[in-house]
Amino acid sequence: MFEEIYEIFKLELDGEEFDTDDDALVAANKAMRSVLTEREWKFLQTSTTFAPDDLTFGSRDNFEKVIRVWYDGAELNKAELDERFDTRFDYYIDHVTKEIMLITDFYSGKDLVVDYVSRPDDIELENEPISVNLLNVLIAYTMGLTYFRKDQDTTIYTILEEKRADALNELIDFNNTL
Repeated sequence: MFEEIYEIFKLELDGEEFDTDDDALVAANKAMRSVLTEREWKFLQTSTTFAPDDLTFGSRDNFEKVIRVWYDGAELNKAELDERFDTRFDYYIDHVTKEIMLITDFYSGKDLVVDYVSRPDDIELENEPISVNLLNVLIAYTMGLTYFRKDQDTTIYTILEEKRADALNELIDFNNTL
């Protein structure tokens, strides 16, 4: 993944390179985090079953955000923090303890299915935390915009912005098909 991103970056910037691969990895990870925070990407959504005795997601490294909680095919009603004592709701998320807190005893002792947004591992030289090719292109363009300052040459910067916008729109379209 990193090699592909870095090759696109170098191609777009006419062979420009970071001083070291470590610097390029830092830039790639910052660009990936920036892209991933722009919206909720469906390709990062996954599901898992929580055992009744452990509703903590803090120990699970890739948990970014809980979307829904299910039991036996029915979606549980999520309360916001200020509604946590309202029994019309089934659960709330305690962001301090990183735990799903059940409001009523009805679901206690039952396996719950949790849909969540995963947080991918950092990009490294030899790993592929996300296998979405459109994302690689978008990360490379985002790196380029960070590397290449706008005041150096507005023409190249504008072209990179346009290519990034096109890549973002393609990724959004792909995301909408999932």
